[in-house]
Amino acid sequence: MKSFDFSSLENKDFKEDSVREFILARLLQQLDFKPKVETSHRRLEIVLSQTLHFPSVIGSNKKIEAEDILTPDYVLYVDSKPHCVLDAKAPKVEINAQSKAERQAFYYAINSQIKAPFYALCNGKNFMLFETNGQNLLKEFDCEKLFANDFKNEHFALLKQYLSTPIESLKQTLTRDSKTPKKEDSWYLSRELPKGITKPQKQAKARYFGCTAYFTRQSWDIVTQNIKNFTDTGDVVLDPFGGSGVTAIEAMMNGRLGIHTDLNPLSIFMVKALSAKVDLSAMLDISEEILSEFESIKPKSEKEAKQILKNARYYPNVLSDEFAIDANMGGGDCLFEATK
Repeated sequence: MKSFDFSSLENKDFKEDSVREFILARLLQQLDFKPKVETSHRRLEIVLSQTLHFPSVIGSNKKIEAEDILTPDYVLYVDSKPHCVLDAKAPKVEINAQSKAERQAFYYAINSQIKAPFYALCNGKNFMLFETNGQNLLKEFDCEKLFANDFKNEHFALLKQYLSTPIESLKQTLTRDSKTPKKEDSWYLSRELPKGITKPQKQAKARYFGCTAYFTRQSWDIVTQNIKNFTDTGDVVLDPFGGSGVTAIEAMMNGRLGIHTDLNPLSIFMVKALSAKVDLSAMLDISEEILSEFESIKPKSEKEAKQILKNARYYPNVLSDEFAIDANMGGGDCLFEATK
């Protein structure tokens, strides 16, 4: 993608349409927003010129009748929910707080058909992001800085955080940046505690617990309930004493990013194995080979089984080269090869 020459903003022919084409289209592409399609749902979606049929108000506070048509330039959706109304303006148009353009975008955001938590305006020079609740200016971005270094900069990263993260996950950031002083942990304390689980589960269908044993296994349903209650899709969940890996894996299974650490290398080995990507087709082929070979060599009687075990050759069970741990160091398990 060619870099944009911001000096062209001074050209008298550079108007609102040009801001949409050369500034916002590129920004939204980098933010990974895709056109909203009814037949498929993506996490980040966009609707261009969404028609609003319900009564609203424009910047001059004039009432818009139900039959009139309102069309904000863009409505951004996160997880299928309206997240931000975005309007383009010509470079010479004022988009600051209390300007006519800002009030117009605000009334788009509070329209009953949208009810977006954010609204934003861009005139090619600046990108102004507002919080609908309170009509507060959250951030003012310099568009040229957003484009710097092919969008690999802290300004673009912060804008991406605001526009692509569910509202609940941004509450700490909003509290920190808001003009109204609030306790930084209010977003967390305001959440209701989850209901108690009277019969916790350590094993269940479609869960990995049961295929491995670990001395500090936690009930996955309790962990999952807390993850869902106190985090949102896309959040990062860290367990610094990961143990069996239930926290990190349940986080990943529920659309979060799970980080697992533990001093015990067996714990790391288990979680790596349990979370590794698998080619299901190749796995099926290998499984069929193993089952076929097992059928051909399995003992046909108890006497034959005892003879196989008697003649088996044993080898040390080394977990992996990465950890360089021999199971014999801890008097651990062994692998064996059975020969007939």
